[in-house]
Amino acid sequence: MKSFNVIGSVVLALLASGTEASSSKCDAMSAYSKKVQEHMSYPIDFCVYYLSSPRTRTPLAMSVQALHDSCCCLLDAAEIPIPKHHTSSAPAYADSNKRVCSIEFKHLISKTFYEPKRFCKFFDAFPRSVSPIPGVTAEQLLDGCECFDHHHHTTTTTTTTKHKKPKHTTPPVEPTGEVSPTASETGAASPTSSALVCETDVPSYIYGRYEVSHEFNKTFDGNFTLAYNGAGHTGFADYVQSIQTTTLANNSLQAVPAISSCLDWVAQAQQPAQGSYAVNVYENATTNAWTCLLYTAGDYPSYNATNSTDSDVLCSYGYNEIEWNCEEC
Repeated sequence: MKSFNVIGSVVLALLASGTEASSSKCDAMSAYSKKVQEHMSYPIDFCVYYLSSPRTRTPLAMSVQALHDSCCCLLDAAEIPIPKHHTSSAPAYADSNKRVCSIEFKHLISKTFYEPKRFCKFFDAFPRSVSPIPGVTAEQLLDGCECFDHHHHTTTTTTTTKHKKPKHTTPPVEPTGEVSPTASETGAASPTSSALVCETDVPSYIYGRYEVSHEFNKTFDGNFTLAYNGAGHTGFADYVQSIQTTTLANNSLQAVPAISSCLDWVAQAQQPAQGSYAVNVYENATTNAWTCLLYTAGDYPSYNATNSTDSDVLCSYGYNEIEWNCEEC
């Protein structure tokens, strides 16, 4: 009986330890989980959909792993089991070869997702059989996505590059033979060192909603476009009113979460936009951390000038702020 009590105590201790570890991980992912909830109307339904199959893409400005972990935390909080991956024979996919734009479902997508074009780029990457929106079919979503200016999987051209690929396990491919992107749509610059591998598939356009504390917690809509994707350069402009700097985290953080963190900081650091605001986030070889720069009113910076070359700069991403509006002001 005594040995049974000891074993029982050990089991309870292990269970408690596992619960604490899971809780700790979800606490660390809280910012990403919040973003998932804020950027779509049906986060739980979407997460059930997203976790039901191996993924290599994401409709949000965060990495596949960050979205996966955030969804696990959201479902855990809602006491919903994590769905198992589909292992049955191939389902009947919606045919997206011949689509007619449906304004009705375009509006539905726009109301459901804060980044509708980015969602459609994800959803229309290849045939779909399941919809993440309750009461709406995959075919109806594809008809709505047809209204946006994008190219679906039947017309996408893949480009072969000579970048040295990182040594890691190949991520599972979604069940239609999706090809993982090899270069940014904006034209990724080659790394300055053959040993340096930078993420090239970062968002070319980011739309976010930010609650700004120094503006009485009012919500601002921010739009940012990718201006630079490369290595070895920070932004340089002939005239910039001022530059604000912050250190984000150690550079074990992936590029997309680092960019997202930088923009979250920018939302709080900048005053109401008065000119050409710009953002640069890069890995700093000296501090071994991500650095985020905010260029206030002035010229949009260049990333190819001699003045912008810096040996401390590893992977570097530049975004220009093209819109910063307050709906409640």
